[in-house]
Amino acid sequence: MARDVARCLGTDARERYWRSVNTDEPAVGAIAGLAETGSAADAPLLPRLLGHERPRVRAQAVQSLRLRGAVVAGELVTLVRDPSPTVVRPVAGVLPPALPWECSGTAGWSCVGLATGSCPAVVALICGRL
Repeated sequence: MARDVARCLGTDARERYWRSVNTDEPAVGAIAGLAETGSAADAPLLPRLLGHERPRVRAQAVQSLRLRGAVVAGELVTLVRDPSPTVVRPVAGVLPPALPWECSGTAGWSCVGLATGSCPAVVALICGRL
């Protein structure tokens, strides 16, 4: 509804969202709005938000990358161990369900199946084995 009002007033909602996201303190609603109204050209603005200090910003960045079709699994793997469940939930929903990895604590990521050779090359790459 807000975008319809903005359009009637001659305001470019996408541009407004872009400016709000391209700051040190992006609004969570602006991140979602940019994902909904933006294009593939806006997706490169989102990965930097994966390291933001606020969990809700990190979580919305994950959801927005998914919505834009710009998820890169290697960028999200470390977020599975994020201290905030608010972040872990959307990450778990975005990563491929067949990805055979497990968190091995302080040793970092290890793939289930690497030892047997059943781990696909892309999974080995994500797990830092290639």
